[in-house]
Amino acid sequence: MKPMECIATDQVGLTSREFTPEGFMVAPATLSRTGVQRYLGRELGLTGADANEIIRLYRPPEEVFASSALDGMNNKPITHGHPPGNWVTADNWKKVAVGDVQQVSKADDTRVTGRVFIRDKTAVDGIKAGKTAMSVGYKFELDPSPGVTADGQEYDGVQRKIQPNHIAIVDVARGGPLCRIADSQLKEKTMIKLTVDGIPIEVDETAAGVVQKLQKQAADGVTALTEAKTKLAVTVKVGDAVLPLNEPEKIQTAIDALAAKVVTPEQHEARVQARIALVGDAQKLVADYKADGKNDLQICREVLVTVKDEAPKAVLNAVLNGTALDKAELPLLVTALKAVTAMGNTAHSTVVASDGAVSAALTGKPSGGTEEKPSGRDAFIKRQNEAWRGVKSA
Repeated sequence: MKPMECIATDQVGLTSREFTPEGFMVAPATLSRTGVQRYLGRELGLTGADANEIIRLYRPPEEVFASSALDGMNNKPITHGHPPGNWVTADNWKKVAVGDVQQVSKADDTRVTGRVFIRDKTAVDGIKAGKTAMSVGYKFELDPSPGVTADGQEYDGVQRKIQPNHIAIVDVARGGPLCRIADSQLKEKTMIKLTVDGIPIEVDETAAGVVQKLQKQAADGVTALTEAKTKLAVTVKVGDAVLPLNEPEKIQTAIDALAAKVVTPEQHEARVQARIALVGDAQKLVADYKADGKNDLQICREVLVTVKDEAPKAVLNAVLNGTALDKAELPLLVTALKAVTAMGNTAHSTVVASDGAVSAALTGKPSGGTEEKPSGRDAFIKRQNEAWRGVKSA
């Protein structure tokens, strides 16, 4: 971007004043200063979206104190507000000038001072009423090179070849506490540096209090909004789980888990029949057994512990296969109960159980065990009864 010529206004304060017999006002003034100052884009002639952008321009000492800048401010007119076009010429001087500035010089490393003469009664009355700031109107060549000052202030461009044109009486001073007319009658304001939206600014205590209050309100608003969003987070309850509505996969998993637990009519009927059969088997071993209020595991353990006779005890031990009765799971206990009760009337006999006996108890089929042979009279009668078949009895 090439250097460009701009017209700008720098505002300075107006406080201390003396009056001549003619009613003119005379006062020493700090007219301008070095450093970084902020301008709206429209103040520099920018339009569109750029018009409201904040432009930080650096006024280096070599430009502010250049002889052309200092001499150029001497005898320049003072106006009541900036004139149309922000420029005073011979064509409009008579209409807009209310005084002039004299004795312009470098005061120290940062300030330019002079004496202002206000000769227009309306302007003097306005100053008395409180309109005490002044704004320097000038041209400069804009160097768009960004950078950082020695004291760490960032800037977007540099003002070169400053050409003062006028000083206007305005409401607000851009230049801050240094850019004002010296006034021993007023106390120096304490200035506080703040950062607003990443931009460092220097304001007096009153303004700082307002800014800090607004910053706190903004921060509180953000916190309140965050808390409100947290409280308004929508959840859904699936079974015992409370899940965020924006996590559909977890919700579906929870629904599937609940669905797996739902008992169909067929499953319910099967469970009822199994319960009836279990209670029936229990009562075959313990005739007066009461199953009310007891679960299947409790029923099996309470009934099977009563098995004492040798044969059914052998069948029970064979099914449990070394598992303790109080440690066995329900399916194994149900199988054991069925095996013992399947022995029927022989459940409490003295027959020695074998693998065949266990198989018979579980299947209901005769075992392959050895049958006792009759003797004496019984053997004689058996032979007589089977003699007609031509079969010899042992």
